[in-house]
Amino acid sequence: MTPALDLSALLTGLGRDGDERLSVCHRDGDGTFVVELVTVREAGTTAHKYMNQDCYFGTAPLHERVSSGRGNAADVVGIRELLADLDVGPGKMPSFAAAEDVIRDLSALLDAAPTAVVETGHGLHPHWALERDDTTDWTDETSPKWCQAVSLCRRWGRLVAHIAERHGGSVDPVYDLARELRVPGSMNRKDTPVRVTMRLAEAQPVTLDRLARVLDEQEVVEHTEDRALLDPVVSDVTSWSFAEQTCRYAHTMIGGWTKDKPAARHPWLVAQATRVSAAHRYGCLSKDDHATAVTALTARFRTLLNVGRRRSEYPGEVAGAFAWGLARAQTLSDTHLRAELGQHAHRGQELCPELAATDLNQVHAVFRRWFGPAYDLDVLDSVLAAAAAGLVLDGDPVNLLVVGRLRGRQDRVRVHAGRSRRGGYLHHQLRGSAAVGHLLQGEGEQRHRRGTAQDRCPRRAGTQGRHLDHVDGP
Repeated sequence: MTPALDLSALLTGLGRDGDERLSVCHRDGDGTFVVELVTVREAGTTAHKYMNQDCYFGTAPLHERVSSGRGNAADVVGIRELLADLDVGPGKMPSFAAAEDVIRDLSALLDAAPTAVVETGHGLHPHWALERDDTTDWTDETSPKWCQAVSLCRRWGRLVAHIAERHGGSVDPVYDLARELRVPGSMNRKDTPVRVTMRLAEAQPVTLDRLARVLDEQEVVEHTEDRALLDPVVSDVTSWSFAEQTCRYAHTMIGGWTKDKPAARHPWLVAQATRVSAAHRYGCLSKDDHATAVTALTARFRTLLNVGRRRSEYPGEVAGAFAWGLARAQTLSDTHLRAELGQHAHRGQELCPELAATDLNQVHAVFRRWFGPAYDLDVLDSVLAAAAAGLVLDGDPVNLLVVGRLRGRQDRVRVHAGRSRRGGYLHHQLRGSAAVGHLLQGEGEQRHRRGTAQDRCPRRAGTQGRHLDHVDGP
């Protein structure tokens, strides 16, 4: 390989057409991410203006409809290369030598050397050119060829992750068609500024057919989500933070995995991995417990693989599931995020509109139609109060006192928080035709508060009541 500091040389080596459109991005002096849409022919000149800054380029041709921004996977109209992002450092690749070993092993599988290896200062980016044929270009994201390319790209990412694990490393296995990588010759200013360099070589391109055969041979199977189109990102992971203390819901979620017996193991893994990232975004998990969740889910999945119809873990399967879950959690609306997490709220959070007051008379009317006029609605009201505990409480286990229905008044379910003289509590009130319930939270004065509730509530609300001990909040 020969050294080069030229984006134009890299794009030429990858066989890019001069009229193809791509993004060239850089961070300006105040850290703002600036995007310019240019042709391949213009890309080298444009990137040269930002050689002393963080500068990136889009690795795939974009649809002509993209007039601003970087575009996303749906905007890609062709695939030109295979790539790998091999960062070196704690929790990544253990050394540059290990990263070189990954490139060597991948090259052996593909039977082709990379056209270029970009040295970012903190890792390596190998680029393998793809041979152009009727499978590498399409008109838009409705084409079956787009779906096929997306699937192959994601499976390739899992293969890279699998090979990296063999060499004691960890890499991000999510490989998006619209991936952007550093421009050779630019500066990496992530820590101490360092020049991004590149080694170019004359190498034979790889066909998509060859890639598909390699993935099949290595048992990197296609999963349902591999062909899915994710929605745009609404909350980038870089804006998330860990909680100081893990909420009760997250503890219950993690503990519940040991009892789960899903009918389909891989979809269950992906769904739970998505919930882990959703919990991170929602502020449910401390940093240590996030790692605990990943370990616990991985262990349970591997146990399930040996239950019933046994099978081996597919290469990159677990890493790919967590990466997919993270990618999807970034695209969820706030409403969908809450839905992934049982609609629970933390202290100080307002409940979402979906949990606003509900007319219990309407609920009762439905149950009357189902079960007849003799059905004891105290049972229903107890269930509703217990469900409310699961929705709105976090922290320690709680005690729930539900008192029977009152006569004369008819109102709505109301959920509200308050503080007593003896400490914090949450009060769920089912008024009128429903029961009155008190949900008491905490440990230090829990026993005293429980006794107080039992003394006062029956006198105020009537004698029909039931005491449900240790109803866990989330």
